[in-house]
Amino acid sequence: MPSPTVTRICAMVTVGLCLIVAFTLMFVFTARSGGNSGTSSASVKYKTFTRLPRNVLPVSYNITLKPDLNRFVFDGSVSIAIKVNEVSRTIKLDSQELDIKNPTFTVTSTGEVLRPIKVQTLADEERLEFVFDEDLPLGNNQFHCDFHGKLDDSLRGFYRSKGKNQRGEDSYAAVSHFEPIDAHRAFPCWDEPALKATFNMTLIVQKDLLALSNTRPIAESPYEMDQSWKVVRFETTPKMSTYLVAAVVGHHDYVEDYTKSNVRVRVYTSLGKREQGRYALHTAVKSLDFLEEYFNVSYPLSKADLVAVADFAAGAMENWGLITCRETTVLYDPMNSSTNIKQNVATVVTHELGHMWFGNLVTMEWWTYLWLNEGFAKFMESLTTDHIYPDYDMWTQFVAETLNVGLNKFRAGMQLYLNRHKYSNTLSSDLWKALEEVSSVRVESVMNSWVKQVGFPVIQVTALYKGDNIVLNLRQNKFYSQVDNPKRNEPQPLWKVPIPIAWGGNSTGETKILLEAQETEVTLEGAVNASWIQVNHGAVSFFRTMYSREMLAGLLDAVKSKTLSAENRFILHADLFALVQSGYRNTTELLEFTKAYENETDFSTWNSVAILLSKMSLLLGDDVELVGKLHKFGAKLFRNIFKSVGWDTKPGEKHTTALLRTVVLSMLVTFNDAEILAEARTRFNAYVDGRRILSADIRSPVYHAVAKTVDSTSWAQLIKLHKEANLQEEAERILIALGDVPTPEYIQKVLNFADSSEVRAQDAISVIASVSTSAQGRDLAWKHYQANHKRYSKRYNSGFLISRLIKGVTENFKTFEKAKEVEQFFANRAIPGTELTIKQTIESIISNAKWLQRDQKVIEEFLRRHGAVNETSR
Repeated sequence: MPSPTVTRICAMVTVGLCLIVAFTLMFVFTARSGGNSGTSSASVKYKTFTRLPRNVLPVSYNITLKPDLNRFVFDGSVSIAIKVNEVSRTIKLDSQELDIKNPTFTVTSTGEVLRPIKVQTLADEERLEFVFDEDLPLGNNQFHCDFHGKLDDSLRGFYRSKGKNQRGEDSYAAVSHFEPIDAHRAFPCWDEPALKATFNMTLIVQKDLLALSNTRPIAESPYEMDQSWKVVRFETTPKMSTYLVAAVVGHHDYVEDYTKSNVRVRVYTSLGKREQGRYALHTAVKSLDFLEEYFNVSYPLSKADLVAVADFAAGAMENWGLITCRETTVLYDPMNSSTNIKQNVATVVTHELGHMWFGNLVTMEWWTYLWLNEGFAKFMESLTTDHIYPDYDMWTQFVAETLNVGLNKFRAGMQLYLNRHKYSNTLSSDLWKALEEVSSVRVESVMNSWVKQVGFPVIQVTALYKGDNIVLNLRQNKFYSQVDNPKRNEPQPLWKVPIPIAWGGNSTGETKILLEAQETEVTLEGAVNASWIQVNHGAVSFFRTMYSREMLAGLLDAVKSKTLSAENRFILHADLFALVQSGYRNTTELLEFTKAYENETDFSTWNSVAILLSKMSLLLGDDVELVGKLHKFGAKLFRNIFKSVGWDTKPGEKHTTALLRTVVLSMLVTFNDAEILAEARTRFNAYVDGRRILSADIRSPVYHAVAKTVDSTSWAQLIKLHKEANLQEEAERILIALGDVPTPEYIQKVLNFADSSEVRAQDAISVIASVSTSAQGRDLAWKHYQANHKRYSKRYNSGFLISRLIKGVTENFKTFEKAKEVEQFFANRAIPGTELTIKQTIESIISNAKWLQRDQKVIEEFLRRHGAVNETSR
């Protein structure tokens, strides 16, 4: 569900702590997990994964890495203090793409050194098995080996990242990214989250390079083999999982500050960009102060670093003490960064620092529970950001009394959970038990109805008048992405659903219930004169609401008059949008309801309207006349709010107004509003000529407008701006805008440019996906992907970047034939880790096709009646 619903979920903590419920369904993690891996949508079978044996387990690692940034290789060694738990002659551990040398087993009690008689490579398992000719002594012993690896461009394991120095020359860094299971690409290890150990890192690097790891350096000395190198040893880490180990080596500058508890905080940047790290630094210091107080658990390290990395697959990674980030998620330039990026930097920093406790200090026992890690961090991201920057409006319109009681209990439960399980691993049930102990809520009972079955409910609501009262009938059923799913006729699962209800008009009131049965009735006493009734008032619970038409009409009037608060106006539109996409309701109802938002001022609500009209524009894109009418309808709607926000920032305006301006201008560009396109072109020309500053908040819509009317001159100007961009955010803005070019000739130029050395591998995906958002571009991008499938598969391997690419080039198709084509293409070309993405994408295409098949005629009729307006639109 959309983020405003998620961020408000905590208001119902007292009736089920259902904020965690929402988070369960937000995060899907496909990794090498225990149990059956199942089959892909293309019926490709993969071997069942088995965990490492527990006959030998790690206690502590001593790791040495020596990256060579001239030859792009690294050498290393690892000495692992191990405990032999069972009589055995083998040691099996994880290792991939490493050349192993000199493996030895040292008996601690005698000093005897044993050498394996065989080292077996288990390629399918990404493991090595060391076989000895005698039983290994029980107890504490030592395992050692040397190894050699490559610093490649894979964006995982220990890899190379290419940036630019202050002279514009290529400058490389060695960077680690180990989540979920790529630590064993950097050093042999037991690469499972439950197998925690302590780590002693040593980095051997050239003297002019900066070496960073999870902890502070404790010693630095010349390298005996080559005096132009140095040896940097780091403090022992806390007991932690392998995926949190980190190392970064390169040319960096930094800004520094300290928390109230004297934790040193630094933000590292490439040379010349240190001032762009100050906003993240301020946010990080304030976050650590807040989180230590909130959890009543001290941050366990003496330092917290954030490092801006040029080439990075994820947005950021919560390595303990050394958070690695894309430049766009940690750098902020007041002159050139947008308000959206400013907020994104804040939420990324607070999110990753929340993980220092929930995820690092206490870790999920297996990847099955990753949703718990991410869900909690998502919640703390909003809570912490709101604490530091209340003007960002991260939390809107809470019911103060309910919120305070609920959050106090939630906070006490978190403190109990973290103190009880620090430095260890947990299951979700451990959290439920802690929350139950500090509250009177049946947390585990409620939560099990959500986490042990797939999906979430739709609540159907009807109202019956009885004397002075209104009786609501509430019925829950599983929400299906398509209403014609045959499973709807089968017995339906039940959820324990917290439901807040409010009504207004000449009668007002509020109540809340916990729906446990499939159907129930609720009497609203004295509500007969209410003009509207809203279920899920406050947008605090996780379900879709389907009102009767009569109830929806009353709510429509409350939206027009803004009687309902912002989050309540938002959730009505978001729910109806979801119901229409799935076929529960008619698109005409949604479009009529959308008209009621003409005088809306809330950013989140306008964003929901923008998503709807963008989706419909994609859906109708092949019909030029029909999509033109949709654009006229949309332009009229957005023109009204444009009069309020305009092109330029006003003194003292709210943070959310700046966000809204970007959305409004972007949509008017999408709608081909002639006046907006002309003004955008004028501002662009003045900007490239050096006659005018172009505000960062409007650069994205301006660049899109220029791309829509591109010619050889403006193409050259955009490419030049991209090449000269000193801020990764600016480069990405231009790249995504290029997806709007209108002709096949330019579309192909964009696709070729995306594959060139001018574009980072991580950014090429956004470019190709952007091309796929137009009717012509969609087909050309898909053909381009098909022709380059093998190359992309190798380039992005089985990481989530390849899943993003596949989704980007296919999800906007809208015919049953295309769904079949996509399915057949991947039937014999599946890539491990993409199975779920392919299945979901095919479902999306089928959903689009059914939506169009179901509602195209009523959409045409609606737009005939409402589309021919606003003469400035063309």
